[in-house]
Amino acid sequence: MGEPALRRPQGPRATAVLEGGRRLRPILTTALATIFAVLPLALGITGGGGFIAEPWPEPASV
Repeated sequence: MGEPALRRPQGPRATAVLEGGRRLRPILTTALATIFAVLPLALGITGGGGFIAEPWPEPASV
């Protein structure tokens, strides 16, 4: 007996649903990682925010 044929979606709507579900996980993963990375900065809990709040130091004179 041969291998069973691959099932393919019937029509553009079924294809869109199938492929949309396949792409949803990487999109959500990227979005959540970005949100959680920026969340402390947005809430102001960056440990004082010294690297953001302080201006650049004056260059040393030689």
